[in-house]
Amino acid sequence: MSFLEKLFGKKKEKRVVEPTEISFNLEAATAFLKKKYDENFQLVRDEIKTASSVRKRRISRKKVMLNLLSAVREKELLDPVVDAQKELDTLKKNIEDAEKSKKEIDEHNEGLLDLKKELESEEVNLRNLEASDEWDRFNQLKKGKMKLGSQRSKIRSEISKNFSKIKKPLKKFQHLVEIGKEEIGDKKTLNRYLDSPVDALIETENFLQINSVLERVKRSILSNAIILKDPSKTLSRIDWVIDNNVFEALVTKYNSVMAEIRKLEEDMDKQNVDESRSEIASRIDYLERNIQATTSEIERTEKQIEKIEASIQEGKARLETSLATLIGSKVTLTLD
Repeated sequence: MSFLEKLFGKKKEKRVVEPTEISFNLEAATAFLKKKYDENFQLVRDEIKTASSVRKRRISRKKVMLNLLSAVREKELLDPVVDAQKELDTLKKNIEDAEKSKKEIDEHNEGLLDLKKELESEEVNLRNLEASDEWDRFNQLKKGKMKLGSQRSKIRSEISKNFSKIKKPLKKFQHLVEIGKEEIGDKKTLNRYLDSPVDALIETENFLQINSVLERVKRSILSNAIILKDPSKTLSRIDWVIDNNVFEALVTKYNSVMAEIRKLEEDMDKQNVDESRSEIASRIDYLERNIQATTSEIERTEKQIEKIEASIQEGKARLETSLATLIGSKVTLTLD
């Protein structure tokens, strides 16, 4: 006969009880587990107290057996209750997380509704603006500016094309200046014409200066200081540029076009509709991005809730099993 049997006698066979079904909500389950733990804790204490009263000659052996008894009975009576309580706590936490996430979705949906209403309002504002006379006038000005912009580009191309015809002898003349065989008062201006001819000519205020340089180039060609494959052709081109004031005429035309462009830009600024449209379009873009972000957040939270609810059902089933083991009857747990 074991020590435990000597203390308490042989265990009586349990009487078979027809299983009955018990229904618990979370509050009732919490109360039951607290009561069950208190009862079993007291039972363990009573058993240890009873065992301590048994006389034993060998005190050390008695102490060992009492410790064993305490560990065994705590494992049998208290651990299942503690485990069930942990399952209950986890279940409550999951339910709380699910409710919190559902509340977040409700808040997101409210915000999403506001964003969509605001987007619809801004889209109406945009349609009204684009249907206005002011917007039509602005577009006409914009088209006029684009047309003038094309003319401006064409003039710049003409300047570049005509300058390319005299660029080679100018480069040779620049070399003569650099090695000291020719002198010129403003070397920077000559360099500027060669480095960025179109901009340099457009910025020119006195075309006598470029014509003077070209006359110097002519003399260098005629004196054979500048050697060319076809000098007569080059001289003819230089004469044509000087005699017809080619660059001055093109720059005058360019400046006229630029004046028209600036006038159109001033008129466009006065309309103030382009800025308004940009603000509305920017707002629409902002709202659309926020709607997309909010929708994605709702979808993410819904997936999270699905996982939590699956965990809740799994935890509910485990807790029902644990409670059924403690009570000896089938347990149905309601989560309301």
